[in-house]
Amino acid sequence: MKGKFNIIMYGLILSCIIVVIFLFTGTKEEKKELSPTITFNGGAVVLKIGETKELKPVINNISNYTLSWNSSNPNVATVNNGIVNAVSSGNANITATIDNYNASATMIVIVNGIDPESIKLDKNELELYIDEESTLNYTLLPDNATNKEVTWEVSNDKVLSINQGYIKPLTVGEAYVIVKTNNGLKDSCKVTIRNREVDVTSINFDKDSYTVYVGDTLEIKATVSPDDATNKTLTWTSSDTSIAIVKDGIVTPKKKGNVTIFATDSKGKVKKSVNVNVNKRTVNVSPKEITIIGDSRMVGLCGYKWYKNEGGTCIAKSGMGYSWLTSTAIPTVNTLASSKKKNIVLNLGVNDLGHIDRYIEKYKELFSSTWKNYHIFLLSVNPTSGKRADMNTRIISFNSKLKSSLSSYKNVTYCDSYNYLKTHGFQSRDGVHYRESTSKDIYEFIKKCVYNYYNG
Repeated sequence: MKGKFNIIMYGLILSCIIVVIFLFTGTKEEKKELSPTITFNGGAVVLKIGETKELKPVINNISNYTLSWNSSNPNVATVNNGIVNAVSSGNANITATIDNYNASATMIVIVNGIDPESIKLDKNELELYIDEESTLNYTLLPDNATNKEVTWEVSNDKVLSINQGYIKPLTVGEAYVIVKTNNGLKDSCKVTIRNREVDVTSINFDKDSYTVYVGDTLEIKATVSPDDATNKTLTWTSSDTSIAIVKDGIVTPKKKGNVTIFATDSKGKVKKSVNVNVNKRTVNVSPKEITIIGDSRMVGLCGYKWYKNEGGTCIAKSGMGYSWLTSTAIPTVNTLASSKKKNIVLNLGVNDLGHIDRYIEKYKELFSSTWKNYHIFLLSVNPTSGKRADMNTRIISFNSKLKSSLSSYKNVTYCDSYNYLKTHGFQSRDGVHYRESTSKDIYEFIKKCVYNYYNG
């Protein structure tokens, strides 16, 4: 039993000795010092000129230390206590060293220039005379861009030359000047080269005044001075286009009257005027080309020998009005030869003054369709006198509505014989029917109204 106890004790003692040896040996290993290390994380640092960045190395195995910093190319990048300042384009190696130890690390710093973000010419369109030179200027942004070099180009070097923005014209024409940055930005200016202009100083016509007839045309010949004026184009205008219009010096008359024609140079600085007298050629209308439609008043007029000798056509019947017009007069006129329908004189209404609206409606239909190619002369209902003078108020109302409703038609002329007779006087047998002398006055008035329409 005692022997077994001794064996156990010897085993314990041996184990303790082994533990002591292990502990002693292990303690010596921990007390062995490791060398400091320094490293940078990540790849190269990329900066633009003017930018800064703090470099933070990773340091192991030392707690108290100082670092020394160095740049391989201070012209590109400088370093102070780990703060890198980008100076100019290029590459530099930034090294951090642990003082008193052979431990260092290096970071590559790449410094890029600042590219332009925009370039703008001071003009995008420019006009120059052939003997005139000019310079284009540009603005490049941002102001701190480092790559400020530009190139100049011209789209057509036969028109002009370009040298650092200086333009020299070579011939008349157009070309684009383009300015470009190295990073591909550009702007352009359209340059137009012209011959130097010679202004018009005066305009002259071949006559001092002109006369032209309606239906004809007139050419006004104009010359400008000096002979070498750059632009001899003239602008033509009329003072009254209802009388005459003008285009390129060709006058087209519209109606009788006087009009002033103007010619103006292209710049509107020189103006010349001339008077043009527009006349109508005399048109003698034969009585045979006049057809009269009327009631008993016209029956009396058309029965006189002097009227029959005129050879005109008279369609009239006593006591008639609107119904007779539509049932008999119009169909009769429509059967006449075209020469006799050329001028139609209408003088109805005294027998049915209350039917004015029916007359107007029928006349509008005729004037715009069946009789649209003939000229219609609306003779007013003429005045009454004596015991029949009370009709005049209604006659005036009839005439007023007749005129206002139909005078707008181009093929209608209103002949106001009512006021003519009231002014010059008239003679009546019974207050309604006229004596021969007044009938003759009325007929002459009709012929004058027709003549004035054609001759103005």
